[in-house]
Amino acid sequence: MLDAAVLMMPPAKFIAPTDPKWLSMPDALTRDLVSDLLVCRCDPQAGPDGPRGDEGTFSICSRWYVEALVRAHRVDEARPAFERM
Repeated sequence: MLDAAVLMMPPAKFIAPTDPKWLSMPDALTRDLVSDLLVCRCDPQAGPDGPRGDEGTFSICSRWYVEALVRAHRVDEARPAFERM
């Protein structure tokens, strides 16, 4: 199950934000966890490990998402998400 906490990997120096292995992660998050340019922590429908019930977006996850996009040199994609926050 995808969790927005993976966005902390580049700032924590687990992986470079421009590493080819990382560059598909923002796309996966966009597809699975982004709602109206804001980011949910996880998809509760994806598995039993997440929280039960409905969950909204989280400001900190959205901020991490914007930072991940900027560090991956995808500023044009980051700007609308930043402005939406």
